[in-house]
Amino acid sequence: MYLFPYEEQYLSGKTENQIVNTNSNLNLLLCNGECNRKYRPLACRIFPYFPYLDTNGILEVKFDLRAKSICPLQFTDILQIVINKRFIKRIERVFRKLIKHKVFYDYLRNLTDEIVFLEKFH
Repeated sequence: MYLFPYEEQYLSGKTENQIVNTNSNLNLLLCNGECNRKYRPLACRIFPYFPYLDTNGILEVKFDLRAKSICPLQFTDILQIVINKRFIKRIERVFRKLIKHKVFYDYLRNLTDEIVFLEKFH
């Protein structure tokens, strides 16, 4: 999972999972599907959603395209799958506060651009 700004510093020493830096200067936490839930990265906590940030600075929490091949929550036509709207509202509320800080705003803009680019091939 991609790490949000400052998560590498926070998680360092608290998790046995490997943290790697990508060529695009983003940190990734590699896991084997098991983790100490207390120290899950933010991307795991909000999965399978992502707070998209458009060029006008409008925030919208949507299903993350990158989760499509691995997450059953995309199948909203299955009666047992119910998405809690409060969960999405909470993600929105948290990220509206975070994007007031330039480092988070820029991070979300960059990842949004990446996801929008990937949508062209999906």
